[in-house]
Amino acid sequence: MPRPDRGMRALVAMGLFLAVLATCPRQAGAQQAQNPSPMVEHTREHPRLAETRPPGRREPLELGTLFVPARLVPKPGRTGTAPLLVVFHAGDRIIAIDGIHTDYVDGKPGPLESRLGTTNLAPWLAFAREAMAGRKALLVLHTEIFPGTFASTTETADWLIRELGLRRRAVARWGPMGMVLLSDTRAGRLRIQGYAGNSAPDHVDLLHALPDWLQLGK
Repeated sequence: MPRPDRGMRALVAMGLFLAVLATCPRQAGAQQAQNPSPMVEHTREHPRLAETRPPGRREPLELGTLFVPARLVPKPGRTGTAPLLVVFHAGDRIIAIDGIHTDYVDGKPGPLESRLGTTNLAPWLAFAREAMAGRKALLVLHTEIFPGTFASTTETADWLIRELGLRRRAVARWGPMGMVLLSDTRAGRLRIQGYAGNSAPDHVDLLHALPDWLQLGK
């Protein structure tokens, strides 16, 4: 079977990632709507992956769409077979892209160290421990965006690092998409990276760097 290109692997991985998030227990009503960020910055460029639509046939399903690449679509007057690969996610590898949030215990951030609701974070902590032991793989990526109405990805990453008995490793170097890597914490197959930036484009940078994260999270 032909090996899919990086773009296709990225789309497949994103779908699996979203499926994993959908299975994580959530505390009802824990998160409030995020206030729109007023931050706009022009310090650096924010390159984006070009949007492409591979040729082929798309069949709507009850959940999602079945895509048949053009090279596998039968031509008129000809019949044939093609392998069908169905992948069920065994949950042994997760890439969390600036998306681990939770609520504040008192409904708002504290004046100093905020108290986080840990119910939503318990599955992440358990998975991180498995990754440290080498049985799973977890790549946590976060920016410096502060939502205000619920805990930021920086705060949840800090909580994970403390609970695991680790310490952040400070760095300052370029990362994918022109981003600046500020910290890189590793233990076993667990890796937590913090990137500079507190604007919406900084958040989207992480999403467009998905092909790089697929290589990093192996």
